Amino acid sequence: MASSPLHLLTIQIPSKDAEAFGGLLVELGAGAVEERTAGRRAMLCVYGPKSRLTILAAKAQQLFEGFGITRRALTIEKAPIIDWLAPLTEQARPQRLTRRFQVVPVLKGEENVASKSTIAIRPGLAFGDGAHPTTRLAARAVEALSRGRSVLDVGSGSGVLSFVAALSGATRVVGVEIDRTALALAKQSARLNRLGCPVRFQRALPGPRTRFELVVANLEPRILLEQAGALSRAAAGARWLVVTGFLHEQTPGIAARFEREGFRVSARAREKGWGLLRLSKARLRRSPG
Repeated sequence: MASSPLHLLTIQIPSKDAEAFGGLLVELGAGAVEERTAGRRAMLCVYGPKSRLTILAAKAQQLFEGFGITRRALTIEKAPIIDWLAPLTEQARPQRLTRRFQVVPVLKGEENVASKSTIAIRPGLAFGDGAHPTTRLAARAVEALSRGRSVLDVGSGSGVLSFVAALSGATRVVGVEIDRTALALAKQSARLNRLGCPVRFQRALPGPRTRFELVVANLEPRILLEQAGALSRAAAGARWLVVTGFLHEQTPGIAARFEREGFRVSARAREKGWGLLRLSKARLRRSPG
């Protein structure tokens, strides 16, 4: 299948702010940020599918306006035909995911470094290399809850959470990702790792007859809210539904939406301003007598 055309998001900023703003972009979900500096001006570059860059640019615009960076400083255009993966692979480095796991980027031709505590991934445009707080939040939850359970990873990106589940004792894992580029990279990465159970990646949610005991979804707030019904149906027979991808202050709204689907909040977690909810099916109380 053909992947989405590659696009480039550029942001013009003062060179003295390049490092700080590059860090903010990573916090907002950019997989990697290339910095091009010329004198007092700098340009931050992020490669990716247009749909993802549009969302990232909207987040960046809202945040950066407070620092005097206007909308005109942000542009999205079709990427030139170059070795676009080079800046991503040059900056790719191991990321600590949990106390046990770290994510290690592995380029083609390199020796397989995967082990029971190291997850190998192909660097690329897929989100979820361990650099973002929501990936770490979800990874800790998946590591703690996967043993002996079937796991559904919705919005699997590079496949990191699926691999954490497989290495943490899951019986089987299915990752769902609609982005073809991310899906292809996840499948490549699966072959690099010494997984303890079957792991399959696909573009659509499994049918209603396929049950999972743990469902995890690391998705943007808008998508979580829009897909709450579908996620709830996927988690109908699950012991836990874990959702993240939202800012901590958005937690009440996310919780309320899933409570309307019959779930209750069992646990909350946060890291660097981002939140996670662990949900379980609410049990009806029996009337006395």
